[in-house]
This record gives sequence, structure tokens and C-alpha cells, in this order.
Amino acid sequence: MSIASEIQRLQNDSSAIASAIATKGVTVPSGSGFDDYAGLIGQISGGGSVLPYTPLEYIQTDGTAYINSKVIAKEPIAFDMKVKMNSSISAGEILVGVGNVDGNANTLNGLYRSVNNQGKIGYGYYYLYSSLLTISSFANPIYVSTFLRNGSCVMGFKAEGGTSYTSVTNNRSRTVTTSLPMYIFASNVNGSPDWKASSGTRLYYMRIFCGSTFPMVAFDGIPVLYNGEYGLWDMVTNKFFGNAASGGAFTGA
Repeated sequence: MSIASEIQRLQNDSSAIASAIATKGVTVPSGSGFDDYAGLIGQISGGGSVLPYTPLEYIQTDGTAYINSKVIAKEPIAFDMKVKMNSSISAGEILVGVGNVDGNANTLNGLYRSVNNQGKIGYGYYYLYSSLLTISSFANPIYVSTFLRNGSCVMGFKAEGGTSYTSVTNNRSRTVTTSLPMYIFASNVNGSPDWKASSGTRLYYMRIFCGSTFPMVAFDGIPVLYNGEYGLWDMVTNKFFGNAASGGAFTGA
């Protein structure tokens, strides 16, 4: 059997599995693959006609609410997300991140926003700078994909409706060493949320990949309404992740 025919067979098998899951009433997100199917199959209950949650297009923070992903950063690490951020902010804000004692070299920010509206990714103050992420691109939903390993950063992004990704790279020679879980809509700085995303920031999905051992997908969150609460449903653990703040709340649509 040739390599090409084997790849085609795997693609056909993947499509067939996705179709079978969908016929049971479980939503199969675009881009799902073999490593996603276990969590999706786990949602099939009583014939799969009823999901444990109501799927949403996005959830939106009020500037206080955030999510504890429970995922510990382990390199190599990558983020894949669709987000809509405000066109102007008064201070720095982070979409997904974690800090450590020194607040510098051991800090990882998946998507950091500064007051001059630059998009950055990297470690603490050692970011991957991109002057290409402008106010207008933040005002619209954007797709962001990142990869970090041993301080080498790659970030690709495109605006809603775009046909291709713009990519930027940098190497700051920094390594993440933290035992703290990453927060979403904020950064976990020494166990407390900081640099929170501003009110109105929307998240359409959030995937976190980390570690070199299969499966690498550590968190695959989709927006949902679960038992009257807005949050992310993790397709990896098949669990709901709601607001971890003592106040505030998410909304969604």
C-alpha cells in the first residue's frame, strides 16, 4: 500500500467517524481529528440525542470573570484560538497565561495586549513583538495560532474573513518553568488572576497543546451554556469550566 493511499484511507476513516458521531446528535467542531473523537464519543448518552450543554458561538467576559484551565505549561506548547478584543484598552491584558515568582523569564503569555495595541507572545517581558496587529484587527474576530519551544516563538494570525495567515517569529531564549495552571481571560500570576482581559472580550474557542508525548491536546474548550452558567466545555476531559473568579460573570450567544 502506498503512502498516498494510506493517507487517503485515514482521511476517509476520520470523515466516517465524524459523520457517525454527528448522527448521534453531538456537534463535531470544524478541524476535529482522531485525538478529539474520544471526548466527543463520551458525550453520546441515551443515543446521543441530548447534549449536556447548549453550544454557543462565543462567551464574553465582563472584565472580572476568568477560567482556570488546570493545564500546567510544558514545552513545547502551542495555542489556537479565535478571539475578539476591544479596539482600545487602558492597561495590558492577556488572553491565556501563567506567571511565576520572578514575573519575568518564567512567565508565559499566549496572547498579550499592550496599551499601544501591539500583539505579543512570549515569556514575561520577553515577548514576540508584532506591529502588524493593529487596532482594527483587534476590533474584529481574529484567529491566532502560536508555537513556543525553548524561547523560540512563532505566531500566525488572520482577521475574520481572511484567506491566509500572517506569521512573525522571534527567539528570546527563555524557558517556561512553572507549576501553576494557565488561566484564560487572565494570567495566573503567583496563584492570582492578573492582566485580565477587558470587558467585552469574546472567545470563540481555545485549544492548548503542550508536551511532546501524544496526545498533545491538553485543553479543547468550546463556548457553552451549562446548567445556567456560561463557560467552556473541554472536549479533552469532557468537563465544564466556568468562572473561577469570586465575582463577575460570563455572558454568551
